[in-house]
Amino acid sequence: MDDLTRRVERLERINRRLTTLAISGFVFPILCLLGWQQVDVADLIQAKKIQVVDDKGIPLVSLEPTRGNEGGSIVLRDKSGDPKAWFNTGDGTARIGMISGAVDQPTATLGLSVSPDQTHIGLSSGRASMTSSVENEKPYFEIIGRDGKALFSAPWRK
Repeated sequence: MDDLTRRVERLERINRRLTTLAISGFVFPILCLLGWQQVDVADLIQAKKIQVVDDKGIPLVSLEPTRGNEGGSIVLRDKSGDPKAWFNTGDGTARIGMISGAVDQPTATLGLSVSPDQTHIGLSSGRASMTSSVENEKPYFEIIGRDGKALFSAPWRK
């Protein structure tokens, strides 16, 4: 009987293994087919405003119309939510700006703008600045020292 009991136990173990293998053989392909579903990708997403926020809900990137709805605006912010760089478009114009420091007291700025009759570049750090522009086909260039006085200006002022 001892030998017969061992053989029956062995056959029961083999039977359990085969049952588990058979069930896995049916369940695994079904799960694979369920997981292998094609995801629909939208051809167009429309929204009035899109924001990318951090874990605290502070907007880091904003994509929205400009204040007057004349064009679009992309604003990049630091971790405090203060704007540091932006790109705006409007009625025939485009502007790029970057600042360091606080918005109300920037330590350095860079601005570029174009419109149908003017192109402008401005750089500043503290009170010193450099401005270059072409307006109505007339070039202008100016350097201001940290004391706020013009160091160089062309064409010369009259």
